[in-house]
Amino acid sequence: MPDFLVLNGPNYWEEVSFSDRIFIDNFNSQHDLGIFSLASRISSVVTLVSTAIFMSYTPIYYSRAKEQTNYVFRFNQYIILVILFLCLFIIITSNYLVVFFLGLEYQGTSKIVQLICLSLFISNATGIVNLSYYNNEKIKVIAIVILFSSLMSIVLNWLGIKKYGIEAAATVNSISALLNFSILILYAKNKFNMYFPFQVFFGSFLCLLTIILLQSTGLIIISVLFMLLILFNYKSMRSELLSVVSNFRDK
Repeated sequence: MPDFLVLNGPNYWEEVSFSDRIFIDNFNSQHDLGIFSLASRISSVVTLVSTAIFMSYTPIYYSRAKEQTNYVFRFNQYIILVILFLCLFIIITSNYLVVFFLGLEYQGTSKIVQLICLSLFISNATGIVNLSYYNNEKIKVIAIVILFSSLMSIVLNWLGIKKYGIEAAATVNSISALLNFSILILYAKNKFNMYFPFQVFFGSFLCLLTIILLQSTGLIIISVLFMLLILFNYKSMRSELLSVVSNFRDK
């Protein structure tokens, strides 16, 4: 199997940040570990979809990255938007999903699902950045950054989980994923073109963060209205998205 399939998949971050389960098991209880694992499973819908997207998109990226840069840039935009709306759906419905799988008494743990979705969104954006690293033969840089971010994740989990429990574990996932993303962006900024849609990413990130904060303060109706506003604006891009898909089929 090629190296880029090992580290570039959207689930690689889960593989290198498994320390949270170990600390939860040691500092808290099997009960908390079970809740955190189920929250991760609910959020893993994002991973299942994004894995399929990346497996299909990776060969397209390598065949067009040098010649059709606008095409690659736009496709990267659409990948982020697809992951965004998938995360939004899970975040908005997280209360109902938790009640369905765990029961009404565990409704507060929906925050765990939401924070894990946020970390998965960041890790998928990092997967897009990683493609440019592999295209420029910078595989070792990715490995070093992942190692550093993983060590930071272990330290933060050790400091946070004992005092704040599984919420700290979910928060550390997002912080570590963002750290990993930021380092890769800063390193590549003046070295090679990443074809990365920064405005779309940061707008989507702020959107997810805003809805999570609204949900945590009980403003569920406002968060739903906020999501509907985003969906309304997204319709303006529908024709362009369909044209990209049709062009892809033709070629």
